[in-house]
Amino acid sequence: MNLLSRVFILFSCSTFISIAADRDTMVRSDRTNVVASGKWVYNDLARGIDEAKRTGKPMLVVVRCIPCVACQGFDARVLNYDPAIQDLMDKFVTVRIVQANGMDLSLFAHDYDLSFAAYFMNPDKTIYGRFGSRSNHDQAEKDISIEGFRKAMLAALELHRNFPADKASLVGKKGEAPRFSVPEEFPSLKTKYTSKLNYESKVAGTCIHCHQVREAERLVFRTASEPIPDKLLFPWPMPDVIGLSLDPTEKAKVQKVASNSAAAKAGFRAGDEILSLEIDGKNNHMTESDLFGYLAQNRMRGTRIPVTVLRAGNKVDLELPMQ
Repeated sequence: MNLLSRVFILFSCSTFISIAADRDTMVRSDRTNVVASGKWVYNDLARGIDEAKRTGKPMLVVVRCIPCVACQGFDARVLNYDPAIQDLMDKFVTVRIVQANGMDLSLFAHDYDLSFAAYFMNPDKTIYGRFGSRSNHDQAEKDISIEGFRKAMLAALELHRNFPADKASLVGKKGEAPRFSVPEEFPSLKTKYTSKLNYESKVAGTCIHCHQVREAERLVFRTASEPIPDKLLFPWPMPDVIGLSLDPTEKAKVQKVASNSAAAKAGFRAGDEILSLEIDGKNNHMTESDLFGYLAQNRMRGTRIPVTVLRAGNKVDLELPMQ
């Protein structure tokens, strides 16, 4: 081995060690700084539920991958109570989840390739709405905005005020029943991870990252030599797949309808505000991320889903073509 090769290997190894150490520092620092702020319940959903029951407030649960730089700026704005949302943040019990370890997969159903996902929910685990989507890794914040986040918060607060009278309109928010209740029960993960992070060791290495959940699901099929379902092979689709481009500064408003698309043929127009989808015979209030998730669950069914939109102050009933 020549000197240049030795230098390259030494540099590569030292760089890897440095990156690993930085990841551990980032995870530890996040806990230290967030706990010190006193604004968030940190990595403890059960405690957040107890506090929400005690105060009567709804919950804002943020799921965030700490080492990931995507959405880092947006996460910081939410974490530090950005002035654009500061007046609303105290109306929620805020919970920060930084691991997939122990995550209730029947409750937290989102695109596991996201680096920021938010849930607005009742302490009985009824989901009012979800927030977070991504169509571009390099521009992770292209499809989200603090203005849109504020409008999703306001919608959640309105649903909370009417709860439980509006509970029936929220039943479709949860995803399908998972194969395993928590990620560490997957065969490929259970020998490597536990339900908690080990802050006394190389903490980043003890964390199940969200993307590993979908990878573990696919591996179940591969190990059994079975075909992998399309919905596990491909990313969660954006509404663009049916011709709908949504305005990131709004809760669920159509910004553009592609010409000759399925959405255009169904009668959708720019400016339509999507109020609800009919799921299992019941209307469900929608946010952009709710629609994003519903496309993922139903994209292969070939059905037409009843949709109610608000257009020029009037409610209009349409049908959303699932392709």
